[in-house]
Amino acid sequence: GYEESRSIAAIKLVNPTNRHLSAADITLTMSDGSELHFRAAHIAPGRSASVFCIDNSSLTQSKQCVDVRCQAEFAEEPASDAVTAVANGMEITVTNDSGKDIQSIVLYCHNILGDEYFGGIAYPYEINGLPAGESTTLFAADCLLGIADVSYISVIY
Repeated sequence: GYEESRSIAAIKLVNPTNRHLSAADITLTMSDGSELHFRAAHIAPGRSASVFCIDNSSLTQSKQCVDVRCQAEFAEEPASDAVTAVANGMEITVTNDSGKDIQSIVLYCHNILGDEYFGGIAYPYEINGLPAGESTTLFAADCLLGIADVSYISVIY
């Protein structure tokens, strides 16, 4: 939520599958009975993310996790052969390689820090219409750390 804080509860979420994790809701039950809720979206296969508690709760060292529950949804395989997206910092160049005009493209981008996503939020950026063989560049303004990573591409012809 663009807030700055210290000691926010966080988990490291890893998608070890070969499928795209479109959404995950994770609940940790702590030793005092309290619950911490986490949400992540569009975690690419093999990628990891530092995911922060959705209400920015802090976690004291005296609390221990006694239970973990997760509900996960996996997406259809992206149309990776239809579109190429190359990120350079916060600029993303998108090329229509499909040979057909595309009506709509939605790129889901994450902030990246080191080799993992920073936060569970994926920011959608829509391109309305991209003719066959054409390219366009967009600016991932929500990726405030200065480096964007395209984790998923949705294409509508």
